[in-house]
Amino acid sequence: RAALRKKYTEPEELWRALEAGGGEATLVLRGSWLKEQRVESGFRLPKRGAALPPEATITPVELRTIAEKAKCEFGALPLISLSHFWRTKEHPDPDGETAALVIAALQQRWEDFEEKGVTDVGILIDWCALWQAPRSAEQELTFKAGLKAINQWYAHQGTTVLLITAGADRAKGLTYWDKGWTSFEFALAMLIKPANTSRMKDWAQVVDLGKQGDAQVQFGRPALSEPLAFFGGHGYGSKTYTNGADRDNIVAPKFRETMFEVMGGVQELNFGKLKWGDAKIEALTVVLPLCGQLKVLQVHDNGFGDAGMIALAARMGSLG
Repeated sequence: RAALRKKYTEPEELWRALEAGGGEATLVLRGSWLKEQRVESGFRLPKRGAALPPEATITPVELRTIAEKAKCEFGALPLISLSHFWRTKEHPDPDGETAALVIAALQQRWEDFEEKGVTDVGILIDWCALWQAPRSAEQELTFKAGLKAINQWYAHQGTTVLLITAGADRAKGLTYWDKGWTSFEFALAMLIKPANTSRMKDWAQVVDLGKQGDAQVQFGRPALSEPLAFFGGHGYGSKTYTNGADRDNIVAPKFRETMFEVMGGVQELNFGKLKWGDAKIEALTVVLPLCGQLKVLQVHDNGFGDAGMIALAARMGSLG
């Protein structure tokens, strides 16, 4: 129970995961460096293994120090994960469209970080962070070590997740919402982070860069997904994967495992002011039995009525 409680809520668990493989498994880009890059001057997201200047990366040791000195009251950490679809198989962002959105977001939101005493942030982008195919035998081992932590990139209560939801890939015209891996990342990001609408947050921790202005943080948040959501016949079961075997061999069981770990360890859920009606509250009650250590549930200022209240009261009563 203690281990479950820490994995997706405690900062040290995240830093330790990023230090896997002697710190070589996952490469973290430095936010202050990335926000100064210019797509119009030819900058493209660097593939893992590309030559980079020393100032382009940041270590978990430095991120740990920044987090310890920061004034974040509600658990936000100086680590951002990017959830994006690949525009081509050869390069996820050949023309810099995704990079431009990320750079603009960093520039626009940097003051939010500085207000909390955060002097720099780390950026996790799969293309940049993990060794890509074809991989040598040594790189394959390092890749697998880094891949073990990918759930925490998106589901950890302290990370901020940037979503690239607009546009489509060039191979089949598939969007962010059509794809299995991005849907997986989105579902993880929606689990236990504070609601963007809540005052009990350090900053908005899920930002949709496919939208404009305030809509980037003021978007509808879905109800929590049930553990089997990515298996065939369930909510996300019909999503598309480049490798068709990924659904049943990787994503579906990984999501199920993560749901049990995350919800089994969480002690506080903040879902206030989300405009959830009866249906979403009833969906929440399906997941609540997993929350064996839950102490605080915030569902204030939502839009549910008697049916939602009855379902919620019945479930909370059964949890004791």
